[in-house]
Amino acid sequence: MDSFLGKLKSAADKAGSTAAIAQEKIIQEYLPSIVSALRDKAGPAFLEILSDVDQLAELARSAYQALPLPVRMVVKEQSFIDWVVSHQDSVVDNLKSQLDVESGAQGDPSSLPPGEVDAKDRNE
Repeated sequence: MDSFLGKLKSAADKAGSTAAIAQEKIIQEYLPSIVSALRDKAGPAFLEILSDVDQLAELARSAYQALPLPVRMVVKEQSFIDWVVSHQDSVVDNLKSQLDVESGAQGDPSSLPPGEVDAKDRNE
């Protein structure tokens, strides 16, 4: 009987490990979308919320429903909240990268719609 329980526990451990790997993979794949969802839910207070673990957990809870469907199918809500809190630095780094790209695109004339001229180019 003990060997059966041992095999059952071993199979459960392997299944749990496989699920954790799948969750991490899908989160990494959708990380930019996840950070965008968190940022959209938090609004302008996003940077302040990132420094408070309790507020970050609440933000993750409220943003969960806005995540892409593949993420919600693989990652349960509490697992997502735990991941966001434990990977706070990664979330901050990804947010800063998004903000850098956005601020760089604002000054880039190639980001203007066709036919638009940058205001400083009009004055020349």
